[in-house]
Amino acid sequence: MAPEPDLLFMLGFALVGIPVFDATFQGRYMSKRVKTKENKVGGDPMWYHKTKLGTFWIVESEDTHQYFLGMDDDSIGCYKRLEDAVRDIKEQETGNIKWDQSRNIEVPEDVEHEWVEGEPENWNKF
Repeated sequence: MAPEPDLLFMLGFALVGIPVFDATFQGRYMSKRVKTKENKVGGDPMWYHKTKLGTFWIVESEDTHQYFLGMDDDSIGCYKRLEDAVRDIKEQETGNIKWDQSRNIEVPEDVEHEWVEGEPENWNKF
């Protein structure tokens, strides 16, 4: 006997949708906590890199030691290691269709030295 389609949908949402929703919520929360350009007081460390498709940002939670990755206003995911977030960007496996299907765009791998530290003043200009 085949399982009910509604049951499969709910199971799929529980396995995929809830963790993605949680990462999105956490990433937006983390990006709003960062308020200072120097990032030494008043927020968690944040870096960004502007491309012609949008601005990537990574926020490190000092509480949980996780890294939240996003592009413009969208949170993409939560990572245990900074290198994993950068790998997904470089390999174009972020889940952001606009980025993942783009061509010939380079992003520096060394976030702490080649990305800009702080929160971008203007998200829309590159």
